Amino acid sequence: MNRDEFAREIQSKNIKRIYVLEGEEEYLKKLGLDYAIKTFINEDFRDLNISYLNNPDVQTLIETAQIQPLMSDYRFVIVNDLALLGSVANKGKETKGKKVDTKKAPKDDADILINYIDEIPEYTVIFILIKAYADSRKKLTQAIINNESLVSF
Repeated sequence: MNRDEFAREIQSKNIKRIYVLEGEEEYLKKLGLDYAIKTFINEDFRDLNISYLNNPDVQTLIETAQIQPLMSDYRFVIVNDLALLGSVANKGKETKGKKVDTKKAPKDDADILINYIDEIPEYTVIFILIKAYADSRKKLTQAIINNESLVSF
């Protein structure tokens, strides 16, 4: 999905349990994420209902997603980079295949997270921000695409 479809989805208050925001437009990703936050989480309770993680292991991500929201209908888990998705710089350009992820993740972790996608609590929304593009050859990326949760900026 593109950023306009993402914005329409948020505006209609029809939100999925997980999104991967990819692409080179960091500023636009931040604007899209901020729009979702303003739409779904009351400003007074944002500190209580938003968790930020940097390249977490699967167990940490799942444990954080299980925490119930306080004084709000939703809890957002915002993940900066996730080794399981890989990352390829310059998707569709001449310099293809440059790997930018630094940490290898065990393959079975991808299966755990794929299975967890359907079990994410209704009150939790996970946003995974990728600095370049998710590696579409990865099984987890394919599951995200099939869930129509991959947003390109």
